[in-house]
Amino acid sequence: MATRLEYALSLREQAKHAPSNEWRIVMQFYAALHITGHVLYGTGPAITKHERHSSALEAHDSGRVIAREYEALRQLSEAARYRPAEHPMDSMTSFADRMVEAIFHHCSPD
Repeated sequence: MATRLEYALSLREQAKHAPSNEWRIVMQFYAALHITGHVLYGTGPAITKHERHSSALEAHDSGRVIAREYEALRQLSEAARYRPAEHPMDSMTSFADRMVEAIFHHCSPD
């Protein structure tokens, strides 16, 4: 079974080849969820609710730095998945790209 870090890296790479902008954004969010989970929980059990994960990120010394980017990406992912017609996905994709890169830059071990 892949570690959170391995899964995050794989999802980020797969998102580059997503069949649509909406799914690219959703995949990027889940990549961010797993890389921040790697920082917060290591190999231990994770929180299963997105809101609680966001709160845990804000409470963590290292996580506070990227909590806003994570929350913006989470909200964008929900919009892409559930309300794509309400948002210009082309411009939202470049925003999501910037958010996920900032999160990975902060959370990656290398």
